Amino acid sequence: MEIAIISIEFIGVATLLGNPVRRFLFRIENVELFNRAEVNWILSLTTGIALLTLILLWLGLYPGLIIPSSTWVLSFVALTVNVIIYRKQLLQWRDFIRRFRGLPKFKGRWFIVLFLLILAVQMSPLVGLWVTPGDDAKLYSLISLRIVESQGIPRDWGAFASPSWYTEYTHLLLPGFSSEVAFLHILFGVSIPSGVSVLTGLLRSLSASTLYVLVWTMTRRRMPSVLAMATYGLMIVEPTFGWFAWGGMAELAAISVLPIAATGTYLLAMLAAIERTGQACTR
Repeated sequence: MEIAIISIEFIGVATLLGNPVRRFLFRIENVELFNRAEVNWILSLTTGIALLTLILLWLGLYPGLIIPSSTWVLSFVALTVNVIIYRKQLLQWRDFIRRFRGLPKFKGRWFIVLFLLILAVQMSPLVGLWVTPGDDAKLYSLISLRIVESQGIPRDWGAFASPSWYTEYTHLLLPGFSSEVAFLHILFGVSIPSGVSVLTGLLRSLSASTLYVLVWTMTRRRMPSVLAMATYGLMIVEPTFGWFAWGGMAELAAISVLPIAATGTYLLAMLAAIERTGQACTR
């Protein structure tokens, strides 16, 4: 139950943060490229994950800003902006209920089933564990704790290591992933070791979903997209199941959004080619 609650909390906050940005970026010329609800949701989710990390790192540069009030303000602003964006739909809630009843006919239903299946499979090793094995889970739990204690990006390791470690082993201080764990701890009271473990499992699962978006963007076909998602999420050992024993939290965070970066690059190249073609036709 705790695994499900932490996952829902993080997915909800990240989606609320990323959705307005996604709507802004694809409000005009690119909107027709994303006419599927599941693609829009994954884009909003991954945008929110990246945006949340950037905001926390900016706040963390000034100790004393990563505090409960700032996390609540950030969440409230994201919720308010989304309410404003969807105010017409919210006023027509009866139509929303009717559309929800049509979920069996929803085009992305196979994505939902596969997403939940991959999430369950990737999270299953966590059942009964307090923290994942390996040193990475301990390291990122420590960094998350120091962010909470310092109320910003830590300037030292506190009582857990000698001061010289901060200058000699700076490559160990990767605050991006840990800042999101600290955010969950401050906002929802999530246990730091549990947050590290669950968020890692969620990022392993998310990589398959972002791959779905990349393949769909390039092919506009459901079958190749679902096949790529299923293969990566259920059959590929590295870096999913194989990394469970040691961690790789920062790497998994980057890998999970890498297909979205590739999607953006592909779209930019395609739009540039379309623009050149249009200019050539008008001459």
